Amino acid sequence: MDLGELPAGEEKLSELKRRINQNFFRETVLASYNQKCCITGINNPLLLEASHIVGWSKDIANRTNPENGLCLNSLFHRAYDENLIGITPDYIIQISDEFFGDKIQEVSEDTRKYVLEFNNRKIILPSRFLPNQDLLAKHYEDFRHHVA
Repeated sequence: MDLGELPAGEEKLSELKRRINQNFFRETVLASYNQKCCITGINNPLLLEASHIVGWSKDIANRTNPENGLCLNSLFHRAYDENLIGITPDYIIQISDEFFGDKIQEVSEDTRKYVLEFNNRKIILPSRFLPNQDLLAKHYEDFRHHVA
């Protein structure tokens, strides 16, 4: 690949919406999980995110409800949002066969083993504000339709 002449990186001023009280949600969810990913146990705050079980845009009433939250590392948060990971209403992790995409043979065996070791395990539960089972059921239904 010849890069030739690269386009200039430029900036543009734009207006954006900010989520009010999102910081409350993040701090409460991460504290409830003792700053640990509920799937992997990773505890580096730089890698942790407060994930909505049912998305911000899909459930206005539960936007800041910590029972609509999971503490996930960045990779697993994205996978959860993309329905590559599901969590059953009884807190069991399900990894989709689509997690590695259509080029699974190019993924190292160690990586596959690491991810798949979480399949069918129970999440690490928070010390308070347990994930709402009805909300988990809603998201899990989306997951099931996605993998079907």
